[in-house]
Amino acid sequence: MRNGPLTEAWIRHRDLPFVMIGPQLPVFGMENQLQLRAGDPKPVRLASGPAPRQVAVRPSQPMVRAPDFTPSDFDVTEACGDDGPPGGWQLCNDDVIAMLDTVLKSFRTDPDRVYLTGLSYGGYGAWDMAATSPDRWAAVAPMCGDANLELVRKLAEVQMPLWIFQGGRDARVKPQWIYNVANALERAGHQSVRLTIHEDLGHDCFTRVYGGLDLYDWFLSHRRR
Repeated sequence: MRNGPLTEAWIRHRDLPFVMIGPQLPVFGMENQLQLRAGDPKPVRLASGPAPRQVAVRPSQPMVRAPDFTPSDFDVTEACGDDGPPGGWQLCNDDVIAMLDTVLKSFRTDPDRVYLTGLSYGGYGAWDMAATSPDRWAAVAPMCGDANLELVRKLAEVQMPLWIFQGGRDARVKPQWIYNVANALERAGHQSVRLTIHEDLGHDCFTRVYGGLDLYDWFLSHRRR
């Protein structure tokens, strides 16, 4: 409930025409992250809405792209291997697909209009799930999450509609990594890679994107091929 389309629909009372599934990543040994967030206020639904659009926090560092960037301790290829960050969504793909199948059977849904998005660790997860189950999605929008370059080439084969979002001041997932992914997709033959860099934002580019309307309209313009 803290971030994403569910925040917009439930907390902020926006009328978004989707059946939404918002699974949360199990801890997988990351208890320290839970301790850091223990003092955060719990999301509470607003009394009425829709609420005014949220404003993403801008980092203090200047908007400068460093051409001499070298991988840091969170580079997906050096620290995390080919499967993405440790304890990530790649461990839960079967569970999420089972949830999706249950929802498709239980609600009045269109299996040709199923969309996938995720932020941060969920951005990694969106890439991984899109590539391992490309036949399930009409369009995919990963945010501030890197991808396995070999794996995403599968998305070029099926010409998966992609809209990638990234913060230009992101110190966790470097914009350079995302350019590497987009270029790898184009080299593999993808004809319509769409990449938006919010140069003024850090890791949190998702508050602005999910708080707008463009992404939802773009999703609804696609049907599974």
